[in-house]
Amino acid sequence: MASLLEFFRSLPGVIRALFQPDDTTRALSVELWAVVPAVLVLIQFGVSSMGPRFAISPQINPGIELLRILSYYSVSYTLGLMKPSVSKQSSESTANDFFQIWAVLIVTMQDSARIGRPYRPKEMTLIDLLASLWSANQLRSQTELYLKVPLWAIWCIHAWRIIWYYISSNAAAGANDDNMKLVSDYMAQSGHTDDDASADTMTGYKYLVVGEDRQEKKIDKPRFRLQLEETRPQELITVDKVWNWSRHSPDGGGACASDSPDGGGVHSDDDVLLGRHTDSDNRFKDVCLSFALYKLLRRRFFGISMPEAKDQASRRLVSDAILDNTNDPNYDRVFRLTEVELSFLQDFSYSKHAVVFARGFPYHRQLLSSCMIAAALYLAYAVRNIPSTMMAQDEDGRVARITHGVLITHFLIFIVVFRELLEIWVYVMSQWSKVLVVCHYIRIKLKGSVQNFKVTPLASGEGSEDHVQDHNPEPAPLDSRERGQDRPQGCASRLQRWIAEKVERIMLRIIVSGLHRWIVVKVARIMFRFIHRGEWDQKIEQHNLLMAVRVKTRNISYKNEYPCPKKNLLGRYVKLQSEVKTRIFDSLKALIISASTSGQEENDSSESYIQSTNNGRLMSYLGVAFTDSEGSLPVPDSRRKLPVPPLIEILHDNLDGDTHKILAWHVATSLCQIRLLEEAGRHQDDLYTLPTSSFGDPGGFAALWPDYTAAATLSNYCVHLVTVALIPDNGLVASKVLDAVGGEARVALRGCRTWKQTHDRLMANAWVPDRTPDGTTIVKSGAQLAVELLTRYGGRDELWRRLSKFWTGYLLYLSASTRASKHQIHLQGRGELTTHLWALLSHAGFLGVNTEHGQLLLDPVDQTFA
Repeated sequence: MASLLEFFRSLPGVIRALFQPDDTTRALSVELWAVVPAVLVLIQFGVSSMGPRFAISPQINPGIELLRILSYYSVSYTLGLMKPSVSKQSSESTANDFFQIWAVLIVTMQDSARIGRPYRPKEMTLIDLLASLWSANQLRSQTELYLKVPLWAIWCIHAWRIIWYYISSNAAAGANDDNMKLVSDYMAQSGHTDDDASADTMTGYKYLVVGEDRQEKKIDKPRFRLQLEETRPQELITVDKVWNWSRHSPDGGGACASDSPDGGGVHSDDDVLLGRHTDSDNRFKDVCLSFALYKLLRRRFFGISMPEAKDQASRRLVSDAILDNTNDPNYDRVFRLTEVELSFLQDFSYSKHAVVFARGFPYHRQLLSSCMIAAALYLAYAVRNIPSTMMAQDEDGRVARITHGVLITHFLIFIVVFRELLEIWVYVMSQWSKVLVVCHYIRIKLKGSVQNFKVTPLASGEGSEDHVQDHNPEPAPLDSRERGQDRPQGCASRLQRWIAEKVERIMLRIIVSGLHRWIVVKVARIMFRFIHRGEWDQKIEQHNLLMAVRVKTRNISYKNEYPCPKKNLLGRYVKLQSEVKTRIFDSLKALIISASTSGQEENDSSESYIQSTNNGRLMSYLGVAFTDSEGSLPVPDSRRKLPVPPLIEILHDNLDGDTHKILAWHVATSLCQIRLLEEAGRHQDDLYTLPTSSFGDPGGFAALWPDYTAAATLSNYCVHLVTVALIPDNGLVASKVLDAVGGEARVALRGCRTWKQTHDRLMANAWVPDRTPDGTTIVKSGAQLAVELLTRYGGRDELWRRLSKFWTGYLLYLSASTRASKHQIHLQGRGELTTHLWALLSHAGFLGVNTEHGQLLLDPVDQTFA
């Protein structure tokens, strides 16, 4: 306690000494310049460890770039100060120990952070390599042995890390490319998504999880497809094995190794980690399913075919398993699966996790970090006897004062150790480690099944002699003195000894394997409790065009109002409510079921034909929502066009692109929303606020509340997609059209101060002929749609039911038809609902309209964040 109090009392003096100028820097002390680059590098590494979530923020990205520049040049400047100096305390020339220590630590810190940062890794430059060699040259000077040992150890570990980084990175990158080709060829083979696959038990879903790199491969000529041969089946983990590992035991009876020491068999439903009761919500198994789906989905970023998209089993997996809400009415499991899958895609695109984990857990990287920590801690012990205060003179005669050398050295060592621990934490506590832990547990169970199976014949008395000869050495032959003894008695004693030894080995194996399983189970539970990276908060951003115009035009002059930049669209984040999720996923399930039903009736099962029919179903969102058929709305069918009210169809078809359609239908929905708020007497509400209950009027508005919530929320969300150009249209087109429509709305609503005035103005001028030759504006087209909708459907239950179906169907179309490259760019952000839907639609076989080409191309708007 006394030493701690003394440390805090000395802090003011230390801080004053750091800011005291000397002749070497002509500004601040050398000690401060040794601390600043280390702190900047640590901050930069910490920010990069948080992931690319903030990388596309225009406010944060410049700050990150400035931090990178400052850390790089501060290191270069500080190393220039670390020249060999002559001590004034001794008559002989000696290299300053502190300068050597600080130079090695700073160079190690910079290079380790550069090649060790998990996200947006930077390649080492020639200057970085020369700095490493320069720090080694510093150690060649006269240095005490007790300092040379830890310093050379740190430098050698650092040098081996650089060499290993380049060797392993190139090999792992090639392994990732080969794996994508292998997965595509594997899924193209028959039998991996069987027609009789069960989505309830996952039987028949042989999607690859891990272990395919440990199997033999051969090339199938002349198609040059890679064929996977299960030469080590216990090492290959597939989705069906994760759910039904007991079915893959050698005896085929479902009996596996017990979790108890008595060796009794158990069924997978009673397993301590993956059983029906211990993993009732499939949290442990779902991470493996997400990883398998990630391996399938990443092919869309490279234009590799998805042959399983035409399989009925793939659609059933999404509709019957992933979207099953029997025990999950809030659809939390759906987003848990997709958010983990998208986190793998994010790591694949913007981090080194895919490279680091390409060949399993990165034990070598963790070992190097542990060795670095040990060497740094030994260095902290070795410098304890160096005088903290000294004055050094360089070759030019400038004097450098060092007043707290040991304290600064300990601080630098602390930063090095903390960075190494942070790197270990980033890779160990990741979703990738969770997958490996669960799969390792399954391998233990499978291997335990094989070992128990080999010894069961002896216990049962069937074929015991054969198995003794196959798996155990024969007893040693009797010598001449024993030959004369009673042969049956000698055989019995030897058999007893053999049985005792065998039982001892079996018991030891059971104890060791049981302890191993127990440790793995505890590690898995700890990791699943503390690893939450990639989780989506289920919040979506809302943008309302009329709200933005109303804020812009309130209490200001109307000069220079045109155009209205999209930055003035004041957005809000809202929680995705259960009513919205229910409407979206009900629409998605209806879409998948329609494809499965018609697929059974059609003889043509070619991939191109199935894709064209699926595209037709995606584009039938208008007919599904506004068909005038009696009874329930029909299932979409690509072979015929659903009847739509003529005027609605004409107004919709007159809109050129998806940006025009989104904004026009958004204006129409907003006007219907204003009408409903006026009828409910909620004049104080804005177009973002959704009442928490049915407008407080259960008699009149309870029935339409879920549909109203879904339609209003998705209408505002689609405008947000326009603002970030996450739609099928070109980003420049979306940006220009949005700016123009904002200006149109401001001109049209000039002078409006209430929602009623806004509604009445637009509705009254909906069919007034335009005085300009430019044609009907998008705002007026939206008003015309609103007039037709309110006239035909009356503005109550039926209207909002149809608007809800329209917006859910249209959002599914937008999600599937947006290029994969756009979704990849926005994986850097906080997460988008449309990207989650894109993943689900891709696995269900809906690859989007007009996405055969240009999947890898970026809009000029997206290239800013690439």
